[in-house]
Amino acid sequence: MSCAPFDPLLAERAAGEPIAPADAARLDAHLATCARCRAELSAYQDALGLARLPAVSDAERQSLSQLSARVRAELRRAPVANALRRILVLGLAAAAVIVVVANTVVIPSARRGAEPPVAAAWKEPDVDELLSRVEKEHAELAIASLASDDELTRAELIADAAYQRALADE
Repeated sequence: MSCAPFDPLLAERAAGEPIAPADAARLDAHLATCARCRAELSAYQDALGLARLPAVSDAERQSLSQLSARVRAELRRAPVANALRRILVLGLAAAAVIVVVANTVVIPSARRGAEPPVAAAWKEPDVDELLSRVEKEHAELAIASLASDDELTRAELIADAAYQRALADE
């Protein structure tokens, strides 16, 4: 008979977990004839025995049951805890005062005096006006643009003249 179906049952028995009566009977019958599975069960029990904690003593139970009350009492008596508690309470009180003042005084007065911002409408510039302005302010560039009435050509001629001037200045 193969031992593979009994591997999970060996681990469950070693851990002390309940096994169905039919499975327990099959396992007992197999263990009676298989030395390998008996050795594996023993190895499981030894390994789990090392990991098992001892039972909690009465003194440990009593000490653990009073632990939370003792910790709270120590924290109440600690001067640092009292100072931190006072700082926290004062900080929260100050924050509450600031919120109340802001909501009752600052924000309403700011709303009353301020006009809602209005976005300025964008207006497309007049190209002829801009070119005329450049020609007035830079007469030396205007001579090149007099040859054309087309706005784009005028702008190109002014840009070329400005570029030639920059090259000459270098």
